[in-house]
Amino acid sequence: MTNNFDYSFYIYINNLNQEIINNEEKALEDYELNKKDRIFELERSKIKELDPIIYLLCNKDLFDKNIITKKDAEFHYYKHGINENRIKNLKDLEKILPDFNWIEYLYIHKYLFDELNNKKKCYIHYLLFNFGKKYNTMKHISKDFNFNFYINYYSDLK
Repeated sequence: MTNNFDYSFYIYINNLNQEIINNEEKALEDYELNKKDRIFELERSKIKELDPIIYLLCNKDLFDKNIITKKDAEFHYYKHGINENRIKNLKDLEKILPDFNWIEYLYIHKYLFDELNNKKKCYIHYLLFNFGKKYNTMKHISKDFNFNFYINYYSDLK
């Protein structure tokens, strides 16, 4: 066994009654008795692609299940989300919003330029404040536009 034991994860992932197995010691005893049927620790490699913020924002039903923290999101994704093909990161989000152009969005919301200074932040802002509203794309800003190059080349923009 490792010393990376996470009691909350163990209870959640193995669907155990926390009233019966109510401390780490009992959880470790339960594991020793049921090794072949239990998951002991979170395999980080299985959740390496997970972005908890995007996962929570794109899977609104999780809030109804009181899944609201990074840890909750990781546990849920590990147990259910992987198999349910839920939106887990920016790459998945881009697939469902093919017309969203983050550079254009940044241009439209110039007053937030300091806050929305990268692709992920623009997508998150859109999900939080504008998702469901009609998105009017101007289509004249290329999706290949290199924001970093542009602001570095035109130093007066800083």
